[in-house]
Amino acid sequence: MADFEERVLDNPNTAYETQDVRLMVVGVLALLILALLVIVPLILRGAYPAALADANRKQTVIPPSPLLQTAPAADLRAFRAEEEARLDSYGWVDRDKGIVHIPIARAMKEVVAKGISGFPKATP
Repeated sequence: MADFEERVLDNPNTAYETQDVRLMVVGVLALLILALLVIVPLILRGAYPAALADANRKQTVIPPSPLLQTAPAADLRAFRAEEEARLDSYGWVDRDKGIVHIPIARAMKEVVAKGISGFPKATP
């Protein structure tokens, strides 16, 4: 085998670290840090057992508008159910003027039977 001769060609005054960090020291420090991260929360939980249970997680202050939806799917289902109930029922729009709303299916049947005043009729 050829002998390896150490040479520094660019700068002969260059200094560098000649020793590596011992792996045992790095491993022990990593284990100590891991133990600290596991043991300290357990000690704190034992020292303050009621700390998590006494926290009130209910929203007590209503933020300013616009309010964000926390359950958009449920909100949409409720909105659609309300709209369907309105479209499929009878009710008053203005009781004083005698204006009512009727189910949309019935309204479409009446429009087909009577037509819309002022709207041109279809030719066969």
